[in-house]
Amino acid sequence: MIEETAGSGRPAADVAAHVSNAQMAAKILSMPDQPFRDEDYVLRVAEIRGRTSARPIQVPIAVTLVSGHQYLISPDSGRPWARNLTVIGQCDLLARSSRTHYLASAANPTAAIAALRCYLTKLGWAAQQFPFAADDSDERIAEQLSKVAVFRLDPA
Repeated sequence: MIEETAGSGRPAADVAAHVSNAQMAAKILSMPDQPFRDEDYVLRVAEIRGRTSARPIQVPIAVTLVSGHQYLISPDSGRPWARNLTVIGQCDLLARSSRTHYLASAANPTAAIAALRCYLTKLGWAAQQFPFAADDSDERIAEQLSKVAVFRLDPA
């Protein structure tokens, strides 16, 4: 049985994750803007419209820069924000003093593997959520790409 939060109709774990995401988004938006550096990540808040509600949803996220291109990565392609971005194909990245609009598309496999390696190397704590390790072979990672989401962002 899934425990629900009184009156919300949502599982308690979903409500807790929503609250945690909102707190982290507020923290990111209060921090000085981090500059992008190749082969590294910066924290931003991705604002993505819901695919059915069209309401903006804010998600705290690490944006990875590899070979001059920005990537958003999810360890689970079924996460609501990743499903929304797949359908909507655009988002805004927010920082304390900026909002930038991007078009988002699935990264090609070669770029996705490079972005994933960078992400997992820099954010080691996140590695346990992925079905592979940063030092796995390209073939092993490629076999698992359908389970994760890697979006390339291009300025709109």
